[in-house]
Amino acid sequence: MRVLLDTNVVVSALLFGGGPCQLLRMLCQCPFELWTSRPLLRELAATLEHEKLQAAVTRTGFSVETLVQAYASQAFVMPDATLPAATFQPDPRDAPVVAAALAAKTDWLITGDRHLLDAKRMLPCEVLTVAEALQRLAQYIAGKGTR
Repeated sequence: MRVLLDTNVVVSALLFGGGPCQLLRMLCQCPFELWTSRPLLRELAATLEHEKLQAAVTRTGFSVETLVQAYASQAFVMPDATLPAATFQPDPRDAPVVAAALAAKTDWLITGDRHLLDAKRMLPCEVLTVAEALQRLAQYIAGKGTR
């Protein structure tokens, strides 16, 4: 099972805990493949550098670079050259996420982005919220669900 987390989910997991953090931990412990791309890692770093998140980053006790490297070490990282050209009409800023999901042939794209969630039928993978993914993972771990 291949899974891609949108940057908003990764930021929440790294800085704020809760469901996104629980999800990331579960994905790293299950036989699932966590995927990302170099453009998404660059977006993660840029997002973590935002002034409004500096207090939260400081509370982690880690630098932005360390947080990004720690996340990248848990994932398969696609180089830029493997990404297809992708467009996403509802929000062109989501094109890197769509490109990564297509290139990795992910089964799940987990996001909090309403444009991606609203476009579920447009994408070849399942687009899930954190809560939906946690529910599916709990079923998988309990042996009641299928991958």
